[in-house]
Amino acid sequence: MELQPVIGVTEDLCVNCHACITACPVKFCNDGSGKTVIVNANMCIACGNCLQACTHNARYFIDDFDVFLKKLNVGEKLIAVVAPSVASSFPNKYLNLNSWLREAGVEAVFDVSFGAELATKSYVEHLKNKPEGPVIAQPCAAIVSYIEIYQPELLKYLAPVDSPIVHTIKMVKEYFPQYANYKIAVISPCIAKKREFNEVGLGDYNVSFKAIAKHLADHNILLEYFSPSGYDNPEAERAVLFSNPGGLLQTAERWVSGITEQSRKIEGVEVIYEYLKQLPEAVEKGFAPVIVDCLNCSFGCNTGPVTLTENKSVDEIEVLTKKRKAEMQAFYKEKTSDEYITSVEKIEETVNSYWTPGLYSRKYTNLWENMNLTYPDSGELKEIFVAMHKYSDADFYNCSSCGYGTCERMAVAIFNKLNRPENCHFYLAAENEAVNKNLSSGKKRLQTILDTSQDGFLQINSSSVLQMVNPSMKKILKRNDLVGRKITEFLDEGSKVIYQKNMELRMKGEKSSYELTMIQSDGNQVYVLVSGTPLFDDETGHIIGSFAMLSDITPLKVAQKELEENNQQLELRVKERTAELEELIEELRATTETIRENSKQLAKLSIIADKTSNAVLITDAGGNLEWVNKGFQHMFGFNYDDFIEKFGLNLITFSSHPQIREVLNKVIFDKENVSYESKFVRPDGSQLWTQTTLTPILSENGLLRNIVAIDSDITVLKLAEQEIQLKSVEMSELIEELRTSSDIIESINAELEAQNLEIEQQRDSATQQRDLLDEQKRDITDSIQYAGRIQQALLPPNHLFIEMEKDFFVLLKPRDIVSGDFYWIRKHSDNVCIAVADCTGHGVPGAFMSMLGISYLNDVTSTILTENKSDEFEISPADVLTQMREKVKYSLHQHQGKNGRDGMDMALLRFNLKTGAAKFAGANLSALIIRNNEIIKLRGDKMPVGMHIKEREFFTDNEFALLHGDRIYMFSDGYVDQFGGPMNKKFGIKQFKELLLQINQLPMKEQNAIIDKTMMDWQKFKNEKNETYHQIDDVLVFGMCF
Repeated sequence: MELQPVIGVTEDLCVNCHACITACPVKFCNDGSGKTVIVNANMCIACGNCLQACTHNARYFIDDFDVFLKKLNVGEKLIAVVAPSVASSFPNKYLNLNSWLREAGVEAVFDVSFGAELATKSYVEHLKNKPEGPVIAQPCAAIVSYIEIYQPELLKYLAPVDSPIVHTIKMVKEYFPQYANYKIAVISPCIAKKREFNEVGLGDYNVSFKAIAKHLADHNILLEYFSPSGYDNPEAERAVLFSNPGGLLQTAERWVSGITEQSRKIEGVEVIYEYLKQLPEAVEKGFAPVIVDCLNCSFGCNTGPVTLTENKSVDEIEVLTKKRKAEMQAFYKEKTSDEYITSVEKIEETVNSYWTPGLYSRKYTNLWENMNLTYPDSGELKEIFVAMHKYSDADFYNCSSCGYGTCERMAVAIFNKLNRPENCHFYLAAENEAVNKNLSSGKKRLQTILDTSQDGFLQINSSSVLQMVNPSMKKILKRNDLVGRKITEFLDEGSKVIYQKNMELRMKGEKSSYELTMIQSDGNQVYVLVSGTPLFDDETGHIIGSFAMLSDITPLKVAQKELEENNQQLELRVKERTAELEELIEELRATTETIRENSKQLAKLSIIADKTSNAVLITDAGGNLEWVNKGFQHMFGFNYDDFIEKFGLNLITFSSHPQIREVLNKVIFDKENVSYESKFVRPDGSQLWTQTTLTPILSENGLLRNIVAIDSDITVLKLAEQEIQLKSVEMSELIEELRTSSDIIESINAELEAQNLEIEQQRDSATQQRDLLDEQKRDITDSIQYAGRIQQALLPPNHLFIEMEKDFFVLLKPRDIVSGDFYWIRKHSDNVCIAVADCTGHGVPGAFMSMLGISYLNDVTSTILTENKSDEFEISPADVLTQMREKVKYSLHQHQGKNGRDGMDMALLRFNLKTGAAKFAGANLSALIIRNNEIIKLRGDKMPVGMHIKEREFFTDNEFALLHGDRIYMFSDGYVDQFGGPMNKKFGIKQFKELLLQINQLPMKEQNAIIDKTMMDWQKFKNEKNETYHQIDDVLVFGMCF
């Protein structure tokens, strides 16, 4: 049977210390076989003991508080039943808590203490039937779960009556019919209660004391500000002590005098479960008590896992609960004029009036199958012990470091794949001993390797003093007196400089390979290739020197000098043969310069269209990709998503050019066009050479806005160059052969003639490549006419909204290909600015105006942020609109009386993600907030961002606070002004508000679809020309749930 999880694990915080297993009374519900310890809910009894044991806050409780609060916010009919331990968690304020619950939307509040009075009555009636064996009290849901899963043989002794909480719930449904159909929230100190509610089918939400306290603290809600209010059921008497150890017996004494002496009061994880294991034997021997009044928590429900008493002493808790008992007894005394016995009769009379035979009965479920555990036989157990390095009785320490108490139980966990040998403390000690032996053996092998190696080996300290050399090192320098001397004694002057630079790298912890010229004992020079590695101190980790392997490359260096001399003549010949190729390359560079100039036009007019065969990329000012065309996928063999997954968003991680950072810096800081060549390996393994042109796109004030990268395929050209290089090598080999035979010289001349012919062919191929580049240049020039994508590239990417962790939608439907409506977002720390704007006109004019608007929003907010010199990003939306108006007027020469009607309407919202503090300003646009299904309108000023009769007036801020669950909507006039419907009218703001009220509780994605479909349906009606309505304006609607 699947049980509901009530304990969760934050795996990033879990350090696998096994403190949770140590604290757990059943052990095997924990799976410690991985890097973290996770919980098997089906075997967990929900005692919560691990929550306090975990000092790393890796474990957390799961209750229904968030759902409870959400249901209250949407107006669900709810009542609350409150556990008696509320008096110790909210001392002197628990009645104030009732008032807070009622103000939050709870219709009625019932006291479980009275349910405890009813439960005691049920126990007394059950005892009258003289049941066989002891009666195990069942108020503790953790103990009930334990018996159902691990000791179902005790189920027959569990009291067949409900817990006090379920007594209370059944009482409400039976005797308070006005609340019969209400959902029930249980204000509880116990996470295990959720299991009980699921089993009996009563109790909808388990709401913990801790969750309530956290909510009150997070929202600065003080219970002192709420007047105390009582419960909606009759008052309890001594049953208010039910949450204390022995509370059941104390209450039962009123009905059955002397019952306490015949019963067992026992509580605490450390003793109760061992007691229950021994109970069947006690029953068999006739030693069992009449009642086992048992609780999981050491000091009763007052110290449950989700109470607020962890910092209170036992005495303080007892005083608080006894104080309430005294108050309740005084209450019943006041009800009568007789002695105390009369008040007892009064409470019994009250209890009897709410008690009906059979109403409060309870049955239990045998969950033995949940205990999915297999025990190994002796052979399997022995194999596990060997794996744990336990070979004799002396190795069985039973130290409890693993959390299981005994080595055998640890082995059972390993057998069931719930743990691993590595988590045994002494296993690690044995492993370390084996590792040390291997290290010693390895050291001997290493010394043998060094002694027999043909390469030299040396070790120096941080002062360059030789501490160890092998025989081959002595042979290279023809010296035996090396140890104790500085290595620089054996270097020529030039090599000392090289050595010093590489030692600086070594002190930084870096390896390096380099060449040195060393002096032998006879004064001769020897050339060596050095591979140096830093040497670290095993304990401190500090660098204490280095070691290196040295290879004698003297024969290679001599041969290299001879080859260099022979290559000089070859270089002259190659230069003559490649001169024409260089001229051709220069022409290609000129072509590239033309392409670069076209790229400048691209930044002003459009983005390269998808139809070009060149790869076109657009990045932001930091080199992060924002868009690529279809030519990119064709050229590089990646679609956009696969490319991002492999290389990330940044151009630096994608490019194979060795100086890509320097190239980007030249574009970003010098704002110059840059071209470079690089090689790329496609997914199918083929190689691609590209010529890349980077062009900076600047804003009006000269700041870098975007970078446009155009990649041309020059693979054919590079292959031609590589072929030339290959032929050059072949010519080098031929020249070498000139030294031995004049016949070979003639052959080389013939070969050179053939190579000349091949070079001519390569030149023709390169010419074809140039023609191809010219054709591609024409494609790029044609593509500049397409302006749609540059507007899309300037709009905020979705990830900026997603980072807010708020549900949102954006519905943007241009009337034409491009739109005069746009939206914008800027986030700084916890502050966010969002704008929705409607520019004059639509289509291309509107699109260019929207680009201007986005640019000015970025400029104005950046300026304000810089001048503010604060991380708080305290931007006034009204100031932003006022400054933008001046920029628009200046840019469109409206100060000269021209273009008087050009500009834009805008709604601008600034809010804090944590506090909800918000400001709104509007230019001819307003915003709507829906809170508790009511609309709050944020009014904008009746003037645009542009020339207007009120242009000397300032825009104004609306300051308010966003609350959790608020729905915010900002929109242009395109939606509400759309004609359609059966009466040929505008959709209208009134109808739009009614639509939002109907759908605002849905997820934002669904709201987006409904709003879009509603407008399409509105346009499907026929006008007087028997035609459907066309879209008359750009449409933009933004929605967000805070």
